[in-house]
Amino acid sequence: MDTRNKIVDFDGAFRAAMQAKAEGKRLVISLGEYDPVLASHAERLAGRRADGCWQVVAVTPGENPLLPVAARCELVASLASVDCVTAFEQDPSLLAMAAGKAEVHDDRAQDAAARDALITHIHAKQKLTSAD
Repeated sequence: MDTRNKIVDFDGAFRAAMQAKAEGKRLVISLGEYDPVLASHAERLAGRRADGCWQVVAVTPGENPLLPVAARCELVASLASVDCVTAFEQDPSLLAMAAGKAEVHDDRAQDAAARDALITHIHAKQKLTSAD
């Protein structure tokens, strides 16, 4: 299954979200870098998914990314718990205003901490390997 059709521009995500709300679905918006996409991201996003819920993920550019935004969007779109993905460079407050009564989750701080921990872990492994 090609999940890239889940990736849309902001206007497309907004229209799809409003359609889901019109169908009576609870709207969940998750905002983050997802750089790189980790098991903890998949678990967090899956945990937000419930029956009657529609989830859009807004992928932000971030600072000094490991992966390009397009690659991160494709990885997030592959998750079954995600209905729609959009690259998002606007102010995050726009999401809350646009979504109305949506449940908005800002994962950027958790993403930065996870990325930093991963980089630290990789550097530690490289030091062990180079010491041999």
